[in-house]
Amino acid sequence: MGAAAATGVEGRVERVSEEENETDWSGREGKRQIAAFRRGAPVADRDEPEKLVRETLDDPPRPPFWVGYRVVPDAIEVRVADEEFVHDRIRYERAADGWQRTQLQP
Repeated sequence: MGAAAATGVEGRVERVSEEENETDWSGREGKRQIAAFRRGAPVADRDEPEKLVRETLDDPPRPPFWVGYRVVPDAIEVRVADEEFVHDRIRYERAADGWQRTQLQP
């Protein structure tokens, strides 16, 4: 058998609480916090972000754009690849008493 890959997730997306956002932010290493402030912004060269990391104080405040979301799944489909192309394809659906597992045709 090969590697498993989630091929689909169905459910709702919800914004996490301010407390969870703060916990996530404060749990990150200082360099990762600093990098988040300018993620995706153009830079002149590699020296610019390295200089920012060196010159910034530890524990920067959480920026206002730092917002977390979570997916609360109702169904997940997983495919496990097989060299003979007889893949295992399994669907898990949330049920009242847990998760229901269904084997599907590859």
